[in-house]
Amino acid sequence: MIRRIVSTSFFAILSRIFITSTNLYIVFFVSRNVGKTGLGTYGIVFFFFILFSSISSFSLNIFFGKEIARHDKGSREESNILNEFVSAAIIGVLPVIILPIIISFFYNKISFSLLVISAVSGYLLGLERNIGGILLGKEKMQQESLANFLSFLIIVSPMVLSGGYFNSIDKIFYLRSFALLIIVLLKLWFIRDYFKGFVFSLKLRFFKEEKYYWFGGMSTVLLREVDVLILSFFIDKSLLGAYFLALRIYYAFGLIAEVVGMSLIPFISRSYKGKEKNGFKDFNKIILLFFLFFAFTFSILLLISRNWIISTFFSEFLTSSARYLYYLSFILFFRFFTYSTNVILTSADAQHIRFNTKFLASLLMIGLNIVLGSLYGVEGIIATKLIVELFIFFVLGYFVKQIIQGYKLVI
Repeated sequence: MIRRIVSTSFFAILSRIFITSTNLYIVFFVSRNVGKTGLGTYGIVFFFFILFSSISSFSLNIFFGKEIARHDKGSREESNILNEFVSAAIIGVLPVIILPIIISFFYNKISFSLLVISAVSGYLLGLERNIGGILLGKEKMQQESLANFLSFLIIVSPMVLSGGYFNSIDKIFYLRSFALLIIVLLKLWFIRDYFKGFVFSLKLRFFKEEKYYWFGGMSTVLLREVDVLILSFFIDKSLLGAYFLALRIYYAFGLIAEVVGMSLIPFISRSYKGKEKNGFKDFNKIILLFFLFFAFTFSILLLISRNWIISTFFSEFLTSSARYLYYLSFILFFRFFTYSTNVILTSADAQHIRFNTKFLASLLMIGLNIVLGSLYGVEGIIATKLIVELFIFFVLGYFVKQIIQGYKLVI
């Protein structure tokens, strides 16, 4: 089991490194070639890109990773999960068509064309992530890492070789959409054998459980990205760019926690069902200690390296972005540790607890962001992040403690 965990975690981390490197390079490219205002615009488009990804895919990547790991290849249960994947992909087209039109009536900080391309790109990202969930459940993360490496090459190579051509946010997202389309087709080819003898029916059989993943996924998007959207009403796009840069670096430092947490879902899920040698209680106690150690380590690393990192990206943002990262480095400790409680709840079939907590946290985030953001700008937004992260940290920590202490294997 340990060897499989190490292998899955290694390729999951490698895969996410390629994704994060792609995102950070685009931020670097935009800040250097499109400017401060361009980076602010990119931050807004990025919010809608991630939002459409969550809405159109139902945020089912974790669900697929958990469920597909529990069933044998060719089984009826596996076929039902694959049918769920195809049904979600078809139904997810509808919000991509409708929502850009609705949003354009209420929000004019970016053009309608950027809204449309963010919706299309978001749909492809959501589809790609759901396929990635299937690969995760089948412990095929080496294929996932290969796909994301190719995506990195498809996006970064043209920008390096023909940087002058990609002088607008539109062109950058056209390139991103093209790369996502190629990767979706490649990942579908990777899982083609699982569809042999597959009979499709347009039906979401598991929506009673899936709704927690869907709304929970949208809550996660709001918790991660909505501050950029709200700030766009209160500050100039050039100032917004400085905060967006700090935010992307902050999330990059949480990379290992997010990826290792995701890669552990199949193993925790099987241990919860008694299908692994290591007991559910002992295994999760070790996981929590592991995350606690790295939460402290990476928070310190972000604190001491923030000036150098900002200078590497865009020296004009050094004063403001480095100040934002100073505060965010302390928040990182709690966010890092929360990744472990997230995956334990999901693997223990307690996604409703995770959803309810994040839903309340997202409402708290929006309310405080509007109030504190309007009064204190970026500093008010960061204060809101701290309050919300502490709320999630303590609430999820309480429920995970209850689950581990009260666990009894039911056969």
